Amino acid sequence: MSTWKPVPASPSTMKSSQAADLSTLSVETLQELNDNNDCLDEFLESLPIVSELNRQLEDLMTQNEELAKHNLSKQPQMLQLRQETASKLKAVTELRSLHEKLFLEYQTLASKYSPQNIKENLKLEALKSDEESEKIADNFLNGKLDVESFLSEYLEQRAISHKRKAKEERLGFQLRELEKAGF
Repeated sequence: MSTWKPVPASPSTMKSSQAADLSTLSVETLQELNDNNDCLDEFLESLPIVSELNRQLEDLMTQNEELAKHNLSKQPQMLQLRQETASKLKAVTELRSLHEKLFLEYQTLASKYSPQNIKENLKLEALKSDEESEKIADNFLNGKLDVESFLSEYLEQRAISHKRKAKEERLGFQLRELEKAGF
């Protein structure tokens, strides 16, 4: 690909060159040029400046054609890059969607298994065990349970309740200590 840039002839150079050529012509020739457009065209085409401009125009057209061919040769590469970009954009979009889904899942699990939530759940479950042991006691007092069933069920529910209360208190103590330490 050429980097040649034509330098246009200045109007003053063109006028002085044409004037010099016109001054050497006879009056009859000048009259014929004035009257006959074909002769005038032929005369103008024979002028050195017009020949130079035509040569520069041909060079520019050749350069333009070479540049167009070069650009067209890049089209397959451009299409391939466009397809790769679209594919990568699709992959990024899918990864972003997956990230958002996993982040929501993480937030749900982080909330579910946060120490505060675990402590509250232990407290609620200890209360449920207490209520269940009260129902067992009521059933025994109403004669719906014999002594052996009452003792095994009641002691089991009370043990579960005490374990849950102990774990809840221990976790609460640890959380307070962490808060004091600045965590």
